[in-house]
Amino acid sequence: MTLNNYINSFQRLHVSRSQGVAPHKLVLLISVLDEIESGRIIENKICITPELVATFKENWATLVDSKIFTPTFALPFYHLKNDKFWHLVTFPGCEIAVTSSNSIRSFSPLKAAVDCASFDEVLFQYLVQPDKRAMLRIILLDTYFANTKQKYIRAKGNQGRYIASIEMKLLNEPLVEYKREIS
Repeated sequence: MTLNNYINSFQRLHVSRSQGVAPHKLVLLISVLDEIESGRIIENKICITPELVATFKENWATLVDSKIFTPTFALPFYHLKNDKFWHLVTFPGCEIAVTSSNSIRSFSPLKAAVDCASFDEVLFQYLVQPDKRAMLRIILLDTYFANTKQKYIRAKGNQGRYIASIEMKLLNEPLVEYKREIS
């Protein structure tokens, strides 16, 4: 596929629209782009890491101004597979536990069954190029977050605040509190 095909795909993501545009997939994609830019994702293997979850939650707080939706990480990580450029890789012999509506139950079964996700190889090659990654990020921001785009751009200058706070919690709080924070 060409870059234009992926631009069209990003502009027409399969998202729930029953209560307005569900922002989960959009925030996850922007978060993955941020992780590629930071150097924490260097190969076409998007693992569920504390840093990715923290970036997702930080971006959610910045971009989503609706109280209708909650920042549930497992939903978009699982459901992006419906957009055909995102592929889940399960651990050998594992199956993803889903509900009767074919949705992931929660973060725990996702983490237990999914080793990682990957993009189409052609898309990943675009995403590692700073200019093309920036273009795709702007497409997502312009298409879905026009009202909060500037807030996100300003926050990028303060990147890592949320991740630093999670690291402090990990070092200073009981494991139960930390697990509650990332799930």
